[in-house]
Amino acid sequence: MLDFDPLKLAILLSFCGLTIAGVFRVFGASERIAISFALVGFFLYSGLAAATVEAPDYLLVSYCIFGAALLLGFSSGALFFASLSERIVCFSMKKIEGYDSSSLWKLFLALFFALHVLKLAFPEFKLWMVFAPPAPDIKSWFLARMEVEPHAFTKAVDYAQILLTPFFYWSLYALRRKIGLVVGVLFLNLYFGYVFDGYLGRGKFVFTLIVLSVFIWSVRPRLRVWLVIVMMSLFPVLLIALQAYSSIRLGLDFRPVALFEAAEYIYLSEFSFLINTGVPLIESGETADLSKYFGWLVSLPIPGFLKSGIDVTLINYEISEIVLNKAVGQAGFYVVLPGLLGESYYIYGSNFYWLHGIFLGVVLSVYTALLGRVKQFIAIYAYVIAVFFYTLNRGGVASSLPLIVNGFLLFFVYVFLPYFFVKAKGRGAG
Repeated sequence: MLDFDPLKLAILLSFCGLTIAGVFRVFGASERIAISFALVGFFLYSGLAAATVEAPDYLLVSYCIFGAALLLGFSSGALFFASLSERIVCFSMKKIEGYDSSSLWKLFLALFFALHVLKLAFPEFKLWMVFAPPAPDIKSWFLARMEVEPHAFTKAVDYAQILLTPFFYWSLYALRRKIGLVVGVLFLNLYFGYVFDGYLGRGKFVFTLIVLSVFIWSVRPRLRVWLVIVMMSLFPVLLIALQAYSSIRLGLDFRPVALFEAAEYIYLSEFSFLINTGVPLIESGETADLSKYFGWLVSLPIPGFLKSGIDVTLINYEISEIVLNKAVGQAGFYVVLPGLLGESYYIYGSNFYWLHGIFLGVVLSVYTALLGRVKQFIAIYAYVIAVFFYTLNRGGVASSLPLIVNGFLLFFVYVFLPYFFVKAKGRGAG
């Protein structure tokens, strides 16, 4: 178990308490939920490790500065985009309301699951595995990712599914009165992914639980007390189940574990990235090539098959090569995670790491402004919140930004782009 420094822990908890109190005092409901989840995720994945005895003292200072920068970026973005986003949403409301009042949501939901079926049917026919799923095998899954190039058809289907993801979550609003069906749709999506990969990461399950909880909390206020009771009751069971799954996916025999042992395992495996990877990365003094990093950011909306020849940074692979001292493809290489704070040092250096927090805060404010106040978008908004709470703080920008940039291209074009065409036409006529 990581040993906490009492003084560091007191500073950490005081900072987090004051920050969350300020958030609840200043922001409205939609803004509060978004920035609070992002800050809590940052607390879990970077703050806890920064408050340990073995963590260098500068990490706790950096944690507080980064957290303040994230909040500053979010606040500035919220003020800047408030008026524009309100006009865009009002202009698009007819199309928004027409989505779930028509049968369009059924079409998108059917298309999304049809893509799952296509991946299992071609180029290798694995559809029968839906009825006879394989045992989870993380070793085979990892080797397949590192050694086998996916078929072009699979890549195309994956990209189409990424583009349809916001529509998938948008469709859940039409099912809001049938929570059991919402649960079934979300976990059927997980199941298809498990069958195709032969493996399901714990994170995907946790991610889905976050989306489901935020969705139920928002659309069914009368169920909030029951939701809290169920989640608190399931929490100990979930810890033990996740620990057991970690053994099974490695091919080890399942053995019963105590709650404390399961909690310790999850804690060490999930919340120690900053110590195990972040500190060696920071102390290496290595930093990213900013021109390549910004090239990656700018090229995010471009489909992967069109980006051949573009020299961009691959953050997680570069970090892994530095920390492991092994090249990609070399025996013993795997992707390590430094935590969001450790990543910020690698991208911007020890003097400007806080810029990462401002940038991400602004990005979150844009999605909050466009999605947070529209009841029909609550499941999409819950998806974005889960990305900032879990995926960003755990896997960094390389894991999270493609989900909310590439994945929202078609959605933004369909819902919001007509506003800008009409405005541009109006200015041209004037």
